[in-house]
Amino acid sequence: MTLELRPVPDEDLQVFFDLLNDESLAVHTGTIPHPISLEWARERLAQKRAGEEAGTLVDRGLYLDGVMVGNAGWFTEDGELEIAYAIHRDYRGQGLATKAAQLVLDMLVESGHKDPIYAVYFADNPGSGRVLEKLGFRRISELMGTGASRVGQHAQYKMIWDG
Repeated sequence: MTLELRPVPDEDLQVFFDLLNDESLAVHTGTIPHPISLEWARERLAQKRAGEEAGTLVDRGLYLDGVMVGNAGWFTEDGELEIAYAIHRDYRGQGLATKAAQLVLDMLVESGHKDPIYAVYFADNPGSGRVLEKLGFRRISELMGTGASRVGQHAQYKMIWDG
């Protein structure tokens, strides 16, 4: 089994769209509405590529034996570096979220990043909390946040990884 993070090529746009156009995934993110269009996914991919060029984020496809099964990366929010990951509904429950998040941490450490790394997840997504705890993240606060697929404010947990 080969699992790797790599840039999402144009030929994987449909898979990227299918990943993001899943209500069970979108509801656990801050920025993905549901439903989305193929054009929205295309624009999102272009925004992620522009962010990588600007050095403000890294967003990669997660490939299992050459097949895109999710995505993962990092971005900055209020001056803090935060990781994120998403696994396609057909591949959940196989430990891939933990492996994807670990690949992001490895990428950051290998690049020389030494500051704390953060992650935020909605309280009604305890699986994401377990992923982060397995990797050594610890909860530092509870906040209220919004999501593009949610109405109103919802409890979130902020986690930190000190290396």
